[in-house]
Amino acid sequence: MGASGSTNQSTTPKVEQSLLLKALVILLLCSLSCEHLGLVIAMHGVSYAKLYLNTIVLVLFGAIRFLSPQPPPSLPQSIVIPLVLLHAWILASFAIVDYPFMLGPIFTYINSLSGLLALIWAAPVIALYRLQDFTLKAFIIIAGIVSLLGIAHTLTSGMPPLGEVSILNANHMHIGLYMILATGCILYYFNEHPTRGNALLCIPAFFLVLAAIVLSGSRAATIASLAIVVIWGWSFKNWKSKVSILIFIGLALVALSMQMEDRAQASSSITLSNGLEVDFSLGYRFFMWYGIVSVIFSNPITFLIGLGYESLSFKFNELIYFPVYVNAAHNIFLQVWCELGLVGMVLFFMPLLFVLLRLSKITPSIRVTLLPTVIAVIMTGFTQETLYANMASGNFNSLFWLFIGLALLHEPIPSSNLKV
Repeated sequence: MGASGSTNQSTTPKVEQSLLLKALVILLLCSLSCEHLGLVIAMHGVSYAKLYLNTIVLVLFGAIRFLSPQPPPSLPQSIVIPLVLLHAWILASFAIVDYPFMLGPIFTYINSLSGLLALIWAAPVIALYRLQDFTLKAFIIIAGIVSLLGIAHTLTSGMPPLGEVSILNANHMHIGLYMILATGCILYYFNEHPTRGNALLCIPAFFLVLAAIVLSGSRAATIASLAIVVIWGWSFKNWKSKVSILIFIGLALVALSMQMEDRAQASSSITLSNGLEVDFSLGYRFFMWYGIVSVIFSNPITFLIGLGYESLSFKFNELIYFPVYVNAAHNIFLQVWCELGLVGMVLFFMPLLFVLLRLSKITPSIRVTLLPTVIAVIMTGFTQETLYANMASGNFNSLFWLFIGLALLHEPIPSSNLKV
């Protein structure tokens, strides 16, 4: 991801890195992290404000991209084209849905579009002006601050009840995803630049991030982050390092078991129509998933083109009885299939498949840090709507595609001195 990690660095002319552009990068990262930065007291009413800021910053990156005298590096078309087609399919699905409140889905779509803009506008500009390492370091610092604030907030206020917002008023799943990405970026950056100075930055940030994940209460994020660390640690040739990683994982698993026990004790339950009482945190989801599958296979039209973008939240309880209101599938595969049909499923997962194939062929460092991170993010989709952006999902979609773009543009781009 960082240009300095390439062997061609010495033959590439240096590019002037404008302070203005660096400030824009920091503004983008802060706007995508504002949900977790303690800048808000509650989630309600803030989503639209942060959406405006994200959109403005991404438009500025787009302006730089198109006005730059030097053409930006190109992203693989096998990834960009399916994403563009996916957004076209989403826009087309608006025509088949009679929304009770139209502005909600529109703002939701703009938030989803930000992920695409981060990939095709922000990432190429950052790569063009050799700001990959700067962006990574800035994100690590911001993630460390987020973690520190979250830990302090939890220690002073205590863990919230199950189902409510987690540390720093952020949903536990969303901050868990944010920290999974931060874990991968920290390990990648330290792998590329294993200096003493970077160790002073990365090691504290690493432990702060893992502590924040555990305190967030997200079991999927805790397991995913541990898997990333295992893969990274096992790549070491030194057996002492491997043993140290295993000891660390053992301690982390103890923390995970304590977290799961606390969640189980705090969990409420609901009673289904057949009288069966199930855990509200996880047990009821299996019955909800069964209901969603029955909706998907109810007719060929729903199977192929879905119910329509952002329609599950108000259509599911109309189509099938369920004892509680269902606003999301808590499963990315079923959410996409139910709303966008089989066509949308193919368009949604095709670019992710090509991302995995590309990352596996770039550098060994990416293969043992960022590739497992992407796999972990996708796997969390079994219990949440990972990467299927909506107003409740925060800004993870944009952060994810921003760093995917930087990883895909790992090789430096030969150019003359550039100015913003």
